[in-house]
Amino acid sequence: MHIIPIEYQEQYTKVLTYIKTYKNGMTSDNMKSYGIEYKMNYGVSMIDLKRLAERYRRDHSFAELLWEKGWRETYILSTLMDEPEIYSLELLETKVENAPTFEILEQLAYNIAWQLDFLDQLFARIKDWSKTEMQYFLLKSTTYQLMHKKIDAQTAWRRIKNYSYSDNAAILNVLQNLLLRITNNDSSLHNEVVAYCAQQDSESWKMLTDVIQEYGILN
Repeated sequence: MHIIPIEYQEQYTKVLTYIKTYKNGMTSDNMKSYGIEYKMNYGVSMIDLKRLAERYRRDHSFAELLWEKGWRETYILSTLMDEPEIYSLELLETKVENAPTFEILEQLAYNIAWQLDFLDQLFARIKDWSKTEMQYFLLKSTTYQLMHKKIDAQTAWRRIKNYSYSDNAAILNVLQNLLLRITNNDSSLHNEVVAYCAQQDSESWKMLTDVIQEYGILN
């Protein structure tokens, strides 16, 4: 059991009470049916969680308490209430390694990681690239950085092109989204991206190659 510092006890209790009040058993059951498991999952909607997070100022120490609680909702709230500017490479890597599901990895990418300047360093230091969780997180984070114009298409392409990716459906889905965004932002990369996809050896990659070939330039 975690000891909650006295200065956070009231806020912490209110947050957990809110989560329990807005629980949605049907959403929770649906997640379980798709194999998405948490220690505790109240099925609270993202809209309600964002509304709750907006009531409080960002506070890294409090966000860490929520992360340690280990509920689906507290993981998500932690990413919404944390302070990206204090993140180090080591802290981000630890969070990614401890995130329990792709859903939490996406929230970490969407709410924190896209704002950071050291994602290239995280790419470079990964020792076990076979982990689909790390692939998913870095592809998602790169996608959000491109969407927010934190990086340009050339930077995104240089970052991802030298790695081999799993043909896991979730990985290919996010990779397709990113590659389409890259070629749409910089049409000069289209042929290179198509050639890269065509070199991969699986039926799923062949389908991805066809999509990029046909829809890679949207303008």
